[in-house]
Amino acid sequence: MQPIACPGDYIIATTILKRLFLKNRLVIFFDEIHSYIIKRVSNSKKSFFTLKSDNTSTTSIFHDKQLDKEQILFVVLLIIKRKNFEILLNFKKKLIKNI
Repeated sequence: MQPIACPGDYIIATTILKRLFLKNRLVIFFDEIHSYIIKRVSNSKKSFFTLKSDNTSTTSIFHDKQLDKEQILFVVLLIIKRKNFEILLNFKKKLIKNI
């Protein structure tokens, strides 16, 4: 299985839904060594979450890691793949040329 987000993808996230953590929701948090991390919530308890990886072919140091709820910065709403975004930009350029 491929990772849900790859370098160059556009991510739309919010802080508004931070308090409404749901199982299997993508969240973003900051790690001082690895920068911003996107992981899926596998389990939610009162004060912490357990994370899981979408890519089952590799091992992540964050898989099964417990994270305090306060460490969550954003909840992911939408991921736009880079290739799809480039297709939209090219379509827009062609459309403008034809006007």
